[in-house]
Amino acid sequence: MFHFDEDSGGIIKRTILKMLGRAWKETRNILYYDHYDSQLTIGQNIEGRPPKITMDHWRRYLDYHNSEDTKEKCRKNAANRLKQLYTHISRLKSLARLGEEEEKIAEIE
Repeated sequence: MFHFDEDSGGIIKRTILKMLGRAWKETRNILYYDHYDSQLTIGQNIEGRPPKITMDHWRRYLDYHNSEDTKEKCRKNAANRLKQLYTHISRLKSLARLGEEEEKIAEIE
């Protein structure tokens, strides 16, 4: 639980939740690609689960990750990413906000 004296419009909460979501997504992917082998059966993959994850949780995660709905969603997301003209790599700041900051810096100099 986080407590803040002042959170103007929920910005701090939103930022923290974005960071947590991103970290969880990356951890999930690392776990899957480090501990799942498509050549093995689902039972063998469950036995080779990460040490601190219960068998039941790992089974549900593998079932979710290997479902046709999830695979279709991943294909659709990959196709949409290919359509993007620009890759946004500037973290939480939008391109417009970065441009405004650069203009302010140029005015000062």
